[in-house]
Amino acid sequence: LSLAQQNLKCLLLTNPGEKIMYPKFGCGIKRMLFEAMTNQTYDKIKSKIKNQVAKWLPYIRILDLRIIEPHTKQGDARGMTSSNEIAIEIAFEITAIGEIDQIKLYFKL
Repeated sequence: LSLAQQNLKCLLLTNPGEKIMYPKFGCGIKRMLFEAMTNQTYDKIKSKIKNQVAKWLPYIRILDLRIIEPHTKQGDARGMTSSNEIAIEIAFEITAIGEIDQIKLYFKL
């Protein structure tokens, strides 16, 4: 269970091109923080995460994927103040064993 969580965290924190021999590995979320934070950007981030998980971690099934924005009730509750800051919460299942877990990550410039 912790290995799957670590693998997911690694995939989310890696920018494409950082992993030797696997230039397309990684979500590149930190790079997207330089874009305007619009619904299109959030959809792009979600799509990238789902596609990368399907490709590199096929034993993980995403059950719920949320992006917490600053200047919302949830963002304020987490102390988020910058426009280029997001929190990502993912609930997932390890399909081979049926275990469910979640991961929460914060990204800030």
